[in-house]
Amino acid sequence: MEFDPNRKIFKKLTDSDTGYNGKVHLPMRSLKNNLIDCMSPDLKRRVSEEKEAIEVVLHSVIDGSTSNVKLKLESTGYAFRKFYPVITSFELKDGDFLEFYPVVGEVSEPVNMEFRFSHNSPIDHTT
Repeated sequence: MEFDPNRKIFKKLTDSDTGYNGKVHLPMRSLKNNLIDCMSPDLKRRVSEEKEAIEVVLHSVIDGSTSNVKLKLESTGYAFRKFYPVITSFELKDGDFLEFYPVVGEVSEPVNMEFRFSHNSPIDHTT
């Protein structure tokens, strides 16, 4: 599986993202341009029009582990649901930076995304 480094979704975690509700709210424009617009027509319709929660498999660059979350369009925008295990596994907190990269080509379900994080500083890609 190959991930596309040119389709980055960047997120700085807030206090509400790291709470027990397990939701991480995602930046609308970045998510639309780098993920939603690259989905198969059926998947795009299901997530954008029918507001169905779809399966997303996150592949960690840090340790190679995978985590299953849901992507859902809510009244406030798109959010990853069931994200709390990722928060606790990697000891993420308010102010940490996340990057997500979808697979190369048309995106289908389950959606596979690579992710990395940095504690309290923008991610350094030189290392």
